[in-house]
Amino acid sequence: MVLIVQKQGQAFADVLKTEFSTTSTALIATAWVRASGVAHLHASIAGMLERGGRLRVVVGLDAENTSFEGLAMLLGLGDRCKIWVRHNEAWPLFHPKLYGFGNDATCRVYVGSNNLTAAGLIENEEASALLTGELDGELWQSVDAYFSSLTAKKDPLALRLDEALLNRLLDRGYVQKEARLRSRFTSTLGQPKRKGKLKPLFGSLPPARRPVPKNAPVPGPLEPDPK
Repeated sequence: MVLIVQKQGQAFADVLKTEFSTTSTALIATAWVRASGVAHLHASIAGMLERGGRLRVVVGLDAENTSFEGLAMLLGLGDRCKIWVRHNEAWPLFHPKLYGFGNDATCRVYVGSNNLTAAGLIENEEASALLTGELDGELWQSVDAYFSSLTAKKDPLALRLDEALLNRLLDRGYVQKEARLRSRFTSTLGQPKRKGKLKPLFGSLPPARRPVPKNAPVPGPLEPDPK
């Protein structure tokens, strides 16, 4: 087992791009998806699918963090990418961050804190553990069984995503446009409730951001209107 640490300038996105470039089967279970994250992996995922690979993704819709554009980008990858959305109306969060990759004989599975967002893949301080095994071994069998349970038709918490469902999710408020989410996020994040104008106790280090790749098919603005 190896620990994969994301700190300033060390991006988990680069690890995933390398995995997508060499794998034939990929599985992702993540609490949140945004186009800001998918855009950095889009070319490598599309390349895997063009080579005949397959991708299954399960995305949570909790805490108003998954965006319409993020799900739309995943849908745009085509039929070899199958997506499910998961939500419990009783309130418990769907909160895993798991990325699995299988080849002819071996598998590599990352389990940690990285969501499929720009913050989770590039900007935040995150950590994931890399587990490796044989494709016909206990590790991959347990991962495959987990995904089968998450996407079972009889499970009322999961729905297979298509364009019609995505639009219904937007209409009913289960997802929102990314620019709106970003506007709310930046207005509250990093603003602890300090008393008066006391000097901060901690340092301030801006995150290592990356621009969205120009060739990524982002279906709309990701940043809020400054007006």
